[in-house]
Amino acid sequence: MLRARSLKLRRELTSENVPSLNRRPLAPASRSQAAAAAAPPRSLSPLLTSESEPTPTRTSARRAEAKLPASREMTGVVFPSVATQRDLSRDDLIERVREIASVLGRETLPRAEFVRETGITVRQIEKHFDTWNELVEAAGLEPYERNLRKTDDELLAALRDAFVEGGGILTRRRLPKHCRFGDYVYAKRFGRWPNVLASFRAWVIENDPGFPYLDDLPEDASSLAPASAGTTPAHSLRPWSVAATPTRYGPFLNFRGLQHAPINEQGVVFLFGMVALDLGYVVEGVGVGFPDCEAKRCVDKSGDMWERVRIEFEYKSPNFLDHGHRATECDVLVCWQHNWRECPVEVLELRSAIETLGD
Repeated sequence: MLRARSLKLRRELTSENVPSLNRRPLAPASRSQAAAAAAPPRSLSPLLTSESEPTPTRTSARRAEAKLPASREMTGVVFPSVATQRDLSRDDLIERVREIASVLGRETLPRAEFVRETGITVRQIEKHFDTWNELVEAAGLEPYERNLRKTDDELLAALRDAFVEGGGILTRRRLPKHCRFGDYVYAKRFGRWPNVLASFRAWVIENDPGFPYLDDLPEDASSLAPASAGTTPAHSLRPWSVAATPTRYGPFLNFRGLQHAPINEQGVVFLFGMVALDLGYVVEGVGVGFPDCEAKRCVDKSGDMWERVRIEFEYKSPNFLDHGHRATECDVLVCWQHNWRECPVEVLELRSAIETLGD
């Protein structure tokens, strides 16, 4: 009842202060009357003032929160929103890494965790640092090496230490108790466990001939899995092959689904297609003529500048000369093995390039 009367009174006050088109103009008022008329009418309740803001509801509050970037307080360090981080300097990034590592109590820091906690993008990092570990080392932390591809020597040396600690040649099931690398790491690199042991024997003969359990290692992988009587060896079952000669494979590589290293030009083409984007290339087209490929290459850290390059694929770099190609018509020679020092063309050796890429 009180609210209805207040609304009625307000309409009456408003109708008296706003002249109608059909009403005759009033006589001039005195100064005091004019000042009173110019003053805004006092409202009987705060609910009736036009300046009062509506009471926020749960829905409006949630929408407001969704429009504003939330501060990241998970680690106890509050960072500004992404919009205010566009012009971060090199020193700013170093300081952020130190803060996050200090709060988490870490001696090193993965890039994914840093991006999640701060909202800083990978592109902003790459404007000032070529690699993530370059930023980590600049901040005084240990390099983050979990995602770096381990060399064969590192894996086999760790396997030797595990055998020595375990007192003999371990089975695949017992290996994780003594080795800092899991058995799946060796399976991805060398294949089945008999192949792992055969590869280890070849390595230990060359690098550690005094290994105490050398005689316990099989001379080849087939000695660990002999075919039972009346069965055909698995390697002779080749219903999918129509070639008269057996297929040959390169050394075990186990890189992103590629089991063996390339042994010809086709393998180089396939491997380059797997890692082209990681190496800063975007393929436009591949043909059968010279040069084999037309692509674009990123030439700045921000990723905004690209250049056109003509690519020729070869298994070994000297094949470029053997095939009679002209250096003036090619920009980059992509090969598996580079052993031509006088090569007049820029060379990308995939064998060494993939060592910097994770599995």
